[in-house]
Amino acid sequence: NLVARMEDGMEVEGEAAIAEDPRRIAHVGLNAPARPYGPVLQAISDAELITLGPGSLFTSIIPSLLVNGIGDAMLHSSAERVVLMNLMTQPGETDDYTAHDHLRVLSEYIDMRHFHAVLVNNRPPPEELLIRYREQGSIPVKDDLQGNKAYGLQVIRAPLLTVTQVAGRPTVKHDAAALAQVLATHTQCFRRSWTRWFIPKKGVRT
Repeated sequence: NLVARMEDGMEVEGEAAIAEDPRRIAHVGLNAPARPYGPVLQAISDAELITLGPGSLFTSIIPSLLVNGIGDAMLHSSAERVVLMNLMTQPGETDDYTAHDHLRVLSEYIDMRHFHAVLVNNRPPPEELLIRYREQGSIPVKDDLQGNKAYGLQVIRAPLLTVTQVAGRPTVKHDAAALAQVLATHTQCFRRSWTRWFIPKKGVRT
């Protein structure tokens, strides 16, 4: 089970209970060691591109890194490693967190210096939707990644936000097509694939 230590020193166990607790989270861990599933380690080893995020920082992204061997496998893989920054803060979990705050917390669980880039959205939500989110305690994640705050990562800024219907309500989400296009354009692994498949070898007719 996931266990969170809150800023007041009290511990809360279980993902649902942690997400519902209004206190600020100081650290998360597991109540017992967790072994990785073998094929997952192999998939990480074989990967050309590893993306971390988006998702709930403390109750979705970080728990994957708490499983023994997963973080080390990611860092020792020859894959490119890219952080996909969240669009909005999450009430009760990342209140007022900036992009740097997200990277700072992630760096407590995995070495951010081994990542290559971070993708940051630069398209604001529609104003009428932003008002509703603010009423619920959620705001856009502020892009403050300059200098040392970027952990040496290439900061890729692009319009990645779209609005879709979830349970009949307009909801802010990553635009899957835009995200795929940015990854394809800005990562070396895709460039290598294009070279391998679409650039003819010398003397070969097309």
